[in-house]
Amino acid sequence: GGNHRAWHWWSWLNATTSDKALVYHYGIGSKAHFLNHIENRQTLLAKGVSKMGDHYRRWVRMANDGVIDQEWQRLVLDKDAVSVLQKYGVIVKDTRAKEIIQGILQQND
Repeated sequence: GGNHRAWHWWSWLNATTSDKALVYHYGIGSKAHFLNHIENRQTLLAKGVSKMGDHYRRWVRMANDGVIDQEWQRLVLDKDAVSVLQKYGVIVKDTRAKEIIQGILQQND
């Protein structure tokens, strides 16, 4: 599962380099989305589906043990952390994707 593939040692066979690509990464949408995702994984595991990342299994165990809120707090940045990461350019606010999508939607009105 997931929205990406891991980089494997043989990936160089089909690798491409471009200075025109932008990658937007949205790790977690909301707590409700995160919890819903875990519930879906619980259902899959109960049905015997085991092909998923270890982190999903860990999150399901944590949910079953009633400690998933601790994991959520560990994953989410507080305001101070965001400020520091923004200061050093690790995270940036970028509205280009929003503007492109808005333009497409306006064309279709």
